[in-house]
Amino acid sequence: MDAEAFDVRKAYERIARLLSMIKEVAAREEARGAQVNIDKSSAELGMAVPEEDPFESVKYLDRALSYAHHAINDLLLGKGSRLHNPADYERHYDTILPFKEDW
Repeated sequence: MDAEAFDVRKAYERIARLLSMIKEVAAREEARGAQVNIDKSSAELGMAVPEEDPFESVKYLDRALSYAHHAINDLLLGKGSRLHNPADYERHYDTILPFKEDW
């Protein structure tokens, strides 16, 4: 992995911020399905301790982000919208998405 400990901490903060925004929307929309995935995402994020073990934390960040994407899809389904596809936003990322061939 090419990331430094600082990069892992930065990713942690960004995922936490994203999760906070998703929580706000889910509460406003009263989206119970999204809340289940938000809770799972929060639990995984809580397992990450980037200050102590940044590289072990990456797996928890990955899981937290995955559950966050499921929550986004729950919200989109509730609105009758098309599901979120992370690859659609790849041009905005500062890294390459892994396993792209699996999509």
